[in-house]
Amino acid sequence: MSTDHRRDENIVTDVARLLPTPPRRDLPASRTHAVKELVLSEITPTRGTVHNDTPRRRHLRRTVLLPALGTVVAAAAVGVVVAVNHPTPAPVPVPPAATADSPAVRLLARVAAVADKRPSPAVTDTSYVYVDTMQAFTSSSATVDKDGNPHEDPASTGLDKPRPRQVWIPVANLCEKSLLRQNGVDMDITDRGGSCPDHGSLNRPTYRLLASLPTDPRALLDRIYTETKGHGSTPDQEAFVTIGDMLRESAAPPQITAALYRAAALIPGVTSVPDATDAAGRRGVAVARDDGFVRTEWIFNAATDELLGERDVLTTDSPSRGRAGDVVGTTAIMTKAIVAGIGQTS
Repeated sequence: MSTDHRRDENIVTDVARLLPTPPRRDLPASRTHAVKELVLSEITPTRGTVHNDTPRRRHLRRTVLLPALGTVVAAAAVGVVVAVNHPTPAPVPVPPAATADSPAVRLLARVAAVADKRPSPAVTDTSYVYVDTMQAFTSSSATVDKDGNPHEDPASTGLDKPRPRQVWIPVANLCEKSLLRQNGVDMDITDRGGSCPDHGSLNRPTYRLLASLPTDPRALLDRIYTETKGHGSTPDQEAFVTIGDMLRESAAPPQITAALYRAAALIPGVTSVPDATDAAGRRGVAVARDDGFVRTEWIFNAATDELLGERDVLTTDSPSRGRAGDVVGTTAIMTKAIVAGIGQTS
């Protein structure tokens, strides 16, 4: 990690002690590493905004800043801009499970069939998963008064311009060097906090971990429910979001990718969106799930059934994020490959 990032980490730690802790939900322990990565990736000497993104998770992308990060993000941006937590209205009930002939289930069956036919990549334990994406999230400006209280300017809230993001993740052991390249900065995101070897978890999986998952959709979904229990707004929404994470910024054998799509079709409340656009401006059709606040969409090319990206759309007016219908997060998958080492792209 660069000297600037070490200095910024120290600033975050020191100033956080001076700020009041905002009301929040606790972040699952499995995402602590992602929190550190995300906060540091947003801190640069010239940056004028701090992202206040959707109420989501993500490893590596869990590049959205979570409401639970309010204290850390505010500390990182004292005197400039902070992310502000706001009370959220109670969620609306989600619909029941989709029927076997629903558009969402039919679309997931198609993309699963396409994934199943793809050839397996050549992988060794020294290989890396390389993923290149474009991402954008909402941000808003605020100041901190003399008492340490943040005051947000609602008029400043808006979707940022999409920015490139590249990651190199080892296929077998997260204790091996991992790299995030974002905002023109290379950041070492190697997992040094646990025991080694580290094959990852569902929230930050290696290729080898994904390869070990069951290919039976029901068994796979049951495992996801078990390992994400207690996380997210509801078990069903967390399962949907977790599958989306595994599809977006990681890689799996074709049979596992197909099984993930088929498992998603079993989640209650999964619907379809006939027209959606990713962060690169590519239009497609989407499979989605609404948690009562935000609709999470997986966008597919309507002709090839290829996964293009993902976006989050508000379904409830929010004083801090915008109005229902506003896009608050968007991603486009530009390249995904198994490569020989960090820095390689094919």
